[in-house]
Amino acid sequence: MSEKKKTPVVALISIIVLLAVIVAAYVVLFKTDTTVALKFKAYRYSRAIQNPNASRGEYAKRMQDEVPPEIAVPYAVELLHADDYVSRKHGLYMIRHFHAKEAAVDVAEYLHREDNEQNRVDGLNIFSELRTADPKSVHKVVPFLDDPSDFVREAACLAMMTVSGEYQPDREPSWWKEWWQENGNTTKYMPD
Repeated sequence: MSEKKKTPVVALISIIVLLAVIVAAYVVLFKTDTTVALKFKAYRYSRAIQNPNASRGEYAKRMQDEVPPEIAVPYAVELLHADDYVSRKHGLYMIRHFHAKEAAVDVAEYLHREDNEQNRVDGLNIFSELRTADPKSVHKVVPFLDDPSDFVREAACLAMMTVSGEYQPDREPSWWKEWWQENGNTTKYMPD
């Protein structure tokens, strides 16, 4: 075969190989449940949740249903840093859905930055679910006993009871502050 006839054949083979590589990459990234594909899916859903024009709840549900917790939870924690409270709310609810105890510290840090009252209430409830009977985490709740919102203070009282393991129903924030003054310096409640 002459050189001129080999060139189109080589070009055709190169194009076929390139197409095969593209199809294989597409299958790996979009059609399989590989770690790479799942991380890419979680990334896309996370970005969609932050898009005010998207159906945010639908994407949050997809993340919960289609992405395993070990991949989804870091993206949910990332949502706690979003600019809008709706994205932050979805991050909180995903952390609750996955019962991601490892994200409890992130939830506590987020609570101190949150300006939305309902998100602070939900965050305290979720934090107390993640840290039930974990006395070393009580100090994270104490500042919310002085929150300007009655609802947040009430949630803080319930969280104090749940996290501390001290069953004291119907106690006011002032009672819990006094309790903290008396008990907060004991080894049981000192953070590690």
